[in-house]
Amino acid sequence: SRHSHLNSAHPSGSDEFSAANSDKNVELPHSDKGADENAAPFKSSFAELQKDNRPAQTAAVSSATDRAVCVGSDRRRGEVEDILCWPKPNYDPAFKNPCWLDNRTRLPSAVLSASRSRLRHPAGILYCLPYFHILGTSKAGTTDFYRRLSLHRDIVPNSGIFGKERLFWSWSKYGYSYRNRGTHNTQFRDYIRGFSPIASSLKLAGPHKRARLVTLDGSPPDMWDFRGWNLLPQNRGLREPAVLTPHLMKHVYRDPKFIVLLREPVERLYTAYFFHKMGYSAQEFHNDVLRSIAKFEFCLRTAPSKRECYFNASVLNEMNVEIGFACPSVYIKEWFAVFPRNRFLFMRTESYIENVKQHLQTVFKFLEL
Repeated sequence: SRHSHLNSAHPSGSDEFSAANSDKNVELPHSDKGADENAAPFKSSFAELQKDNRPAQTAAVSSATDRAVCVGSDRRRGEVEDILCWPKPNYDPAFKNPCWLDNRTRLPSAVLSASRSRLRHPAGILYCLPYFHILGTSKAGTTDFYRRLSLHRDIVPNSGIFGKERLFWSWSKYGYSYRNRGTHNTQFRDYIRGFSPIASSLKLAGPHKRARLVTLDGSPPDMWDFRGWNLLPQNRGLREPAVLTPHLMKHVYRDPKFIVLLREPVERLYTAYFFHKMGYSAQEFHNDVLRSIAKFEFCLRTAPSKRECYFNASVLNEMNVEIGFACPSVYIKEWFAVFPRNRFLFMRTESYIENVKQHLQTVFKFLEL
């Protein structure tokens, strides 16, 4: 692989933008005649996926319209909360950020009593969702980008990690924490609760400020991590998803904007490998890349649909490195099937680093701030 010539030392705790000096003309090797040997340990687990007798949903995106409906009381054991059963909020046009007033509440009573004094409004309790999302590949520099963006006087942080990441749509909704599953499933009402900072700010703001303040969700995995799709009631019985995160957002959001930060794939993969402690040397990275490519190519050759290889946890969790997540166009296609292109702003990490000021000005214009 590109970094196989490096020694075992690696930049621990390095900045998201740091990248090892390397020969840019060297490419990751494709599987050769020994590829199936690398894929051998993977075949047994993938065989279970092949035995799946559910019909392949080859037109999953086009069938989403038929399936993107509330399942309601028909939800079965093991399936996650059906967000499509939530009524779309009646957003108040007085706020730039998507917020609404409601005398009814879906919040637990303890949460409600603790939040009444901060969020109480003459017409009810104020709830909010994000005005925009920061999406992107892992280790593309979204945290640095957010920290600069958050200095804008009209951007209010959420209550998540760094004031940025709620990690709901891709992970906590399904009980995931990175690669592990088994944590508590976060409910949508708890996700809403995470935007109480802007609700509190708007409660104290005058009319002019209410028309300016916005909040965000800057969770990069929301763009590409769809592993929990088979836990959605709407996807019951399918081999590949018809309904994904964009469909759920479309149901409850107003008109969200998305900023997508993309980094050169190999450098990003190398940084993520050490950040997530998948290995500890360049040689380990090289070997794991070879094995993962072989496994992924085996899936692409044998699965009824390529979408199974990109979206199924049984496949992705077998990878020694994040090969499946390194193909952003596959995931962006799913977003474009739901939201119009003009709701997205794409930036290259490398270009952003070279001219931060110009890119921030472009972002503020896109966000109408």
